[in-house]
Amino acid sequence: MAAQDDAGTTSHVVVDIQEEEEEEAAPKCTVCTEPMEWVAMCPCGHHEVCAACAARIRFFQGDRRCCICRSHCHTVFVTKATTTVIASHQEFFLFPPSLWRAIDQLEPWYLPGMGAYFDDLCQYQEMSKVCANLSVDKSVCLDVGARSQQPAGSLNVAPPQPADDDPEECSCVVTFFFSLAINLAFFTFFAVVFVVAEHPYQKVLAVLAFVVISSAITVYTWHEFNSPP
Repeated sequence: MAAQDDAGTTSHVVVDIQEEEEEEAAPKCTVCTEPMEWVAMCPCGHHEVCAACAARIRFFQGDRRCCICRSHCHTVFVTKATTTVIASHQEFFLFPPSLWRAIDQLEPWYLPGMGAYFDDLCQYQEMSKVCANLSVDKSVCLDVGARSQQPAGSLNVAPPQPADDDPEECSCVVTFFFSLAINLAFFTFFAVVFVVAEHPYQKVLAVLAFVVISSAITVYTWHEFNSPP
């Protein structure tokens, strides 16, 4: 009888808290404070706003600024709100999207009204339907939960290609290659001057002149890429 009492007093109840811990670990949107499954990454490096809030702010309110640092973000990149996926797409804003397609690493779908690129076709189509309905009141509650668990490009559907006809993107690509060509031309010119120079100070002047001109071209190109529309 005493053994049974000891067993009763020392018994334990197993509580499964794994699901609760997973919910607490899930990233939350800084705007709506809801758990995020899709996040809008900004060129400034912040990724704390969900895709639904980004659509409401960028499309309905016309505010293209980052919600954290308030810097202007002409475009954002919508992807899965997981640490692994976010880290793998950190380099997206270093090059124009057309270059990503050219090297066959990523096939983003572009939504002009929101100014956002997507790596998931179903999420792109869902946001397109929301932004296409211009008569929707600005206070509408966007419920655009994820419909697809498959990565972009894996569906047997021909994706829309509005990004290819985006004149602003084409202008950025032209500016990028134009500045690159000018830098190469100046590099060749000053390299020849450096070789034929007879005195050391002439070589130093050639190097300094190239550095100044190349820096000015680089700053101008960076300004063109990040200037608001």
